[in-house]
Amino acid sequence: MILLLHAYPLSGRMWAALEAELRARGAQTWAPDYPGFGGTPGALRGLPDLARDLLAELEARGARDISAIGLSMGGYLLFELLRQDPERFGALVFADTRAEADPPELRERREQQAKRALEEGLDWLPQAALPGLLSQQAPEALQQQVRDLIAQASPQGVAAALRAMAKRPDSRDLLPELRVPVLALAGSHDTLTPPEALRSLAARVPGAEYREIPGAGHLASLEAPDAFNAAVIGFLEAHGRL
Repeated sequence: MILLLHAYPLSGRMWAALEAELRARGAQTWAPDYPGFGGTPGALRGLPDLARDLLAELEARGARDISAIGLSMGGYLLFELLRQDPERFGALVFADTRAEADPPELRERREQQAKRALEEGLDWLPQAALPGLLSQQAPEALQQQVRDLIAQASPQGVAAALRAMAKRPDSRDLLPELRVPVLALAGSHDTLTPPEALRSLAARVPGAEYREIPGAGHLASLEAPDAFNAAVIGFLEAHGRL
């Protein structure tokens, strides 16, 4: 199975193009929506609890030796999955994410946004989020696609996710212990997790690969899907995962 973990504040639908290509090659995929995103009810109790829920579902599906792809918040969740059950995963892609915990100023900004979501709703969120999620060159059609994905989130889901991300631990200690194929992918125009963050991540993992997606911002899988998907599929094929 190939597990695809979505970015905040989107949903598993952000992976539609990659899922289609993977399934065309005979792969089984799962792109779950986190509670409060993509129209899914509820709200996160925290990344550890969400990881436990996903691991229980993977066990129920009989899924082991999983290839996993995590972008942005999906990468943070992937670290938590590795913390809890590292033996379940056989290949890893970390895209536009970072291993470091949030610095104090970012934790405070997330808390202020969480309070705003609960007090005001989410009408303000697309305008606030888009400049970080996409490059300045992103076409209007893509911007609208991202707005539509954000619109499927709930205020409670957004607030809980922000607080969960702020509370996550530093995961750099996990990186040297990884003994499976690892690919770090960065959008060249990503300002939230710039390429240096992914180069640093890859440098800490024995044998890890680093690739940069030209012209893409934080949501590299949506802004440059052909290049992003080719990088992921080429990595998986090279390591016998497809």
